Amino acid sequence: MKLEEIEKKNIFEVPEGYFDALPMAIQKRIESQEQKTFSLPSFSFSFKYAFPLLFVTIATVFIYKSYYSSTSTTNLLEGVNTETLVAYLSESEITEEEIIKSVNHAQFDFQSAPANSLETIDFEETTLDKLCKDVENEYF
Repeated sequence: MKLEEIEKKNIFEVPEGYFDALPMAIQKRIESQEQKTFSLPSFSFSFKYAFPLLFVTIATVFIYKSYYSSTSTTNLLEGVNTETLVAYLSESEITEEEIIKSVNHAQFDFQSAPANSLETIDFEETTLDKLCKDVENEYF
């Protein structure tokens, strides 16, 4: 069977008066969609500008608080008992050389110490703890 031999007939039917009423049906659909939509220009403005500003403000406060924190290491160590600190250092794996290297020697005024201050100390009878307390009491 060839394509030319097939009978040509219109199998689709359009209801009577369909195209006469079509423009009115389209117009009604457009009007109903226009009534349903609404816009909030004030909210779009706030979303566009207020939220980024809020984010920058929060980030700035967080960075400021973390950078200018009032609790420094000196303030934290002042609250620790000397015996507790000595016990911690004796149990830790830190060596005396590491402690000496970490001390900022520029903050101490060695020039104001008496020249013969080491000669007055009896190293054989003095313990390290007593020596530290004496130096602390005398110079700090």
